[in-house]
Amino acid sequence: LGVYGFLGRCEPEARSCAGNAGLSDLVAALKMLSNLLPSFGADPNSVTLLGWESGAALVT
Repeated sequence: LGVYGFLGRCEPEARSCAGNAGLSDLVAALKMLSNLLPSFGADPNSVTLLGWESGAALVT
């Protein structure tokens, strides 16, 4: 997504802006892994992340 994952989504009637969709996706993926990994016998506290280009900055 690059920069587009971090654009704000402003809704005038709510008088607020929600941004950082890229980080929200990353957090949601980690929560999903935390719930899913035990089903496969894996340790959810031992996850290795790998990022490429703009995603690499998020996993460091």
